[in-house]
Amino acid sequence: MNKNSVLFLLFIFAITVTSCKKELSGVDTKKGKTLEIAPLNFEYLNTKSKIRFQNNDKNISVTATIRIKKDSIIWLSLSPALGIEAIRGVITQDSIKILNRLEREYLTHDFKSLSKKFNFDINFNLVQAMLLGDMPIPYATGDRVEKKNGNFIIHQEDGNLIVDNFIGANKMKTERVQLSENSSENTLTLLYDNFQSLSSLLIPYDNQIILNYKEGSEMRTTRIDIDHGKAEIADSSLKFPFNIPQKYDQK
Repeated sequence: MNKNSVLFLLFIFAITVTSCKKELSGVDTKKGKTLEIAPLNFEYLNTKSKIRFQNNDKNISVTATIRIKKDSIIWLSLSPALGIEAIRGVITQDSIKILNRLEREYLTHDFKSLSKKFNFDINFNLVQAMLLGDMPIPYATGDRVEKKNGNFIIHQEDGNLIVDNFIGANKMKTERVQLSENSSENTLTLLYDNFQSLSSLLIPYDNQIILNYKEGSEMRTTRIDIDHGKAEIADSSLKFPFNIPQKYDQK
């Protein structure tokens, strides 16, 4: 796993907004009740996951430990084989830090520079959505909501982004999010499946991320599959250790 692959993988992660309950005022179901998205209320979450990354000639599989303090920090440890940690990363509201133990180096990026590097608007909020199956952008009064084929579609526009959220009527959970840019052909699709109960919450254990982006004159596709083999709500605060050894070089 070279540093460019690692950076791109972390970039995909770093592309949620608070997972608190969202009430969509003025939108009525057939029963006449206000439409409510099933909430994800927790403070700390810990998962053991499998991540598969496909991009052109790259095909990477890793085991991941992911720890989340909601709306604050995401910490992850990636091991490609034999349980040996190769990458440690920490994502906060304003930056991403990556420790590459294989190359004995570290990287630090803010979201503004990453957005420019990958030509796609990036912020912390999209990470929790990818991992937890939530809407990346909270509902606002001007959003358009329609009911189609028994499900709800919430259409949003946020700066350069157009976002469509597909909410399953049965579970009232986000099942698909489609993001596209006005200024380019770049699109990002988030698919959430295999919802399981976790301490009375419903989270998707199978998440799929598909990014279509233009590189030069060619359109390319990156796909990431995240399978949570185990997830638990922590009863007490989790630790997020991240120290850069003195002999590591900055890249």
